[in-house]
Amino acid sequence: MEFFDVEKKWVNLLKKEELEKAFHEIDTVVPLSLSSLSDRIGNIIFQFPSLNAWIFHERKEEESMLTCHIQMDGRWKEKKDCHLIWEVIYDKSIVEFGMSPCTFPEAHISIKIADPSHICQMTFLEPEKQLILGRQKVSFEKKVSREEEKVGECREERLIYDNKGGVIDRIPLQGGEIQSKENLWSYQREGYIRRRQYETQVNKGVHNKKFLCYGVHPEREKALREIRELMELGKGGKVYLWDPCLCVEDLLETWYHTKYCNVPLYGITSREKNDKRKQSVTEWIKVQRETMDKRSNHAGIHLELRCQWNGYGYPFQDRFLMVLHEKEKPRVWSLGTSIYHLGKQHHMIQEVDYPQGVVDAFLELWERLSGQNCLVWKKGD
Repeated sequence: MEFFDVEKKWVNLLKKEELEKAFHEIDTVVPLSLSSLSDRIGNIIFQFPSLNAWIFHERKEEESMLTCHIQMDGRWKEKKDCHLIWEVIYDKSIVEFGMSPCTFPEAHISIKIADPSHICQMTFLEPEKQLILGRQKVSFEKKVSREEEKVGECREERLIYDNKGGVIDRIPLQGGEIQSKENLWSYQREGYIRRRQYETQVNKGVHNKKFLCYGVHPEREKALREIRELMELGKGGKVYLWDPCLCVEDLLETWYHTKYCNVPLYGITSREKNDKRKQSVTEWIKVQRETMDKRSNHAGIHLELRCQWNGYGYPFQDRFLMVLHEKEKPRVWSLGTSIYHLGKQHHMIQEVDYPQGVVDAFLELWERLSGQNCLVWKKGD
């Protein structure tokens, strides 16, 4: 219990060095670092025992009854009527609440709770003095309402080599595939709540990435880091990349630096006939494949890159990054420039308000480029 000193007259009586010495002495008795909590200087604190009560819990088989065995500190001799106040917290809301009388120093109380698997906060209150004697949170895992999640393992490091075979980057990998088994017992509302909580989490992850601007000064590393972060939102889903100037070197700088393994990326590039180019498209594809063969060990990579050229598909100019998850609205960003130029010149990355149209257009072109003549590189199933 703490009483607040609103005047703090005595603080001005001590020099800074004397205050620091006093702070150090107080810290040896009470775990308060007053040097960083200056508003508490001069307060009066009554410290109660940290373990007034020992609480043991057990759940009945029907999963609706929670029994609490409470034993007070041995120095508590007299019998005392107190209250056990309990509240079940779920989704930052109190969904159940109750109060039961009990007599200390030892009590056994059974309370009925609709769902003990959620966090139940218990408060032990002495009503006469209005003192909180103890507080504890408890929850149990249901036997039949368990949601199973299997995350793919990646034990290898992804290595990226230079043209001479020397290792220039090592990327530690994490699982990127998630397989969930439907919860057969849970209430319908919990499914909606979990989806909303997930969407909130994703929104926080891409907050400040709805609009990004580069190029006033060179910001290549920053742009690469942030495009990798956007790509990593594809964990458990898949990623589409649509860029007419995309090449395997761009993928080595971006996709190959993401930390999740076995997440599919499907990319479309373009190589329309151009008299200024010395290489034919088939020669260019051959060079791209040779580059990928020697530039990485491809650990955890699931990638397919197709090329639009010379009557295969149709030309395009816009650049998009798409992140897709099953049964969720896709997220699409307009990149404003090619991957090669990210952060090198002025451009803006903006999230698209109507993403499904972009996804549909990408898939339409993807199907038109299904022939072997359009395949630049493929790794994984």
